[in-house]
Amino acid sequence: LEGVREEGAIVATARRSRAEAWSTSVSPRIDGILIELETLVELTVLVKNEAGEPVSGADLRLAPARDPNKGMPFLGAAAFLPRPPAPTGTFTEVEPGRYVNAKLGAGTYEVAARAAGYAPGFAEARCTGETLEVALTMPAGRRLDVTVVEAGSKAPIESARASVLRASGAGLVKLAAKVTGAAGRAVLGPLPDLP
Repeated sequence: LEGVREEGAIVATARRSRAEAWSTSVSPRIDGILIELETLVELTVLVKNEAGEPVSGADLRLAPARDPNKGMPFLGAAAFLPRPPAPTGTFTEVEPGRYVNAKLGAGTYEVAARAAGYAPGFAEARCTGETLEVALTMPAGRRLDVTVVEAGSKAPIESARASVLRASGAGLVKLAAKVTGAAGRAVLGPLPDLP
């Protein structure tokens, strides 16, 4: 590797997409280092409701997903750590219900879509070629009525944070969250039917 002093260190920083945090590696050795620039993948997501009609105005977000067949058990615990929110605006709606992101690196991603009046929809995208098209269905969903009470007295708890999470290859994803009212009650949703 030219231009690196013998006692220097090599710092490599990379990310698969703008939606992903930068990953940094530092090495004091120059042998065995390979820097490869990947081609970009164009991901198209077709967002429809349960009747098969396109859903316009959805907010699509990406999260890197891991392959559950690959070991790395420490990632199971990392799924419970807070993650920064994925940035908005990474997809462009080119026609009703058709969203495109032309600047992704290869990898496996979970695509999450949210739109008013629908439960969140999810799809996995394994981006390995130059283009990929995936379909994502946004269900009508159901609402969940939650009441938070104090365990001993059964008195309602005001201002408690109630939330529903979904476990996925990208870790835990918050489906809905609300703060309870004076009666300790919150209505969450619409939520997708969970298995």
